[in-house]
Amino acid sequence: MKESDRMYEEQRRRRFEEERRRNEEARRRAEQRQRQNEQWEQQRRYQSPFAFPSSSSSRAALATLGLTGDRVPPMAELKAAYRAAAMRSHPDRPQNRNRQREATAEFQRVKQAFDLLAQNATP
Repeated sequence: MKESDRMYEEQRRRRFEEERRRNEEARRRAEQRQRQNEQWEQQRRYQSPFAFPSSSSSRAALATLGLTGDRVPPMAELKAAYRAAAMRSHPDRPQNRNRQREATAEFQRVKQAFDLLAQNATP
């Protein structure tokens, strides 16, 4: 075998090995992303205090938005109540500037309540 043929074969083998290594790394990264996404999805599901809809949590969510009753209102009414509650509790509003932490926590509760009720709202 000539020297040039050996060099060519060596280069070809190196390219093949490099490509195999890159493919293996890409597969590992894809599997890792998949596991991470599954973990995030699981955390997201169990993170919210309103995650498991029951009559008491729905009532608490309705009360958080300033609504009364036991039934989830239509989406238009729900959006209006959410907007009003969010504007009231937003941390950047002038009346909330002195109590940023409490306003932020309240704003997050309002968002979680809306998210829970929006799942079951009629259009």
